[in-house]
Amino acid sequence: KVLQVTVVDISGPTSCKYPYVQLRVGANLYKTSVKLGTQTLQWHESTGISVQTAVLADGTVVPVEALNVEIRDLDDNSPKTIQPAHVNLGNLRPGIPELVQVDTGNGCVSLMLEAVGFGHMEGLPDPVPRSQ
Repeated sequence: KVLQVTVVDISGPTSCKYPYVQLRVGANLYKTSVKLGTQTLQWHESTGISVQTAVLADGTVVPVEALNVEIRDLDDNSPKTIQPAHVNLGNLRPGIPELVQVDTGNGCVSLMLEAVGFGHMEGLPDPVPRSQ
């Protein structure tokens, strides 16, 4: 099962001189390119991240891990995100892209998320509220 992720941009203030976005689901890690010498923090970079899943009694395939999001800095002297923000993937619907804003405490990351091969099916109540 795969989570398709597009890192769109960072909005709001960030303390990073040379920022990049780091995404992690379990042991699977993705890092965007580093933005050098620009105030426009836009990436539009996409990747697929493997997601471990479980099957519920109703047959719905759900992720067992959250997406962790951090704004990192190539400059070791700049403050780092102390803890990553967590995105609950349990409410994603298969094949339907969703724009998510993630406040990391060091800027807000815009992500386009799409569940491939897992997700909450239409007509069933939401399994858990989305939280960060």
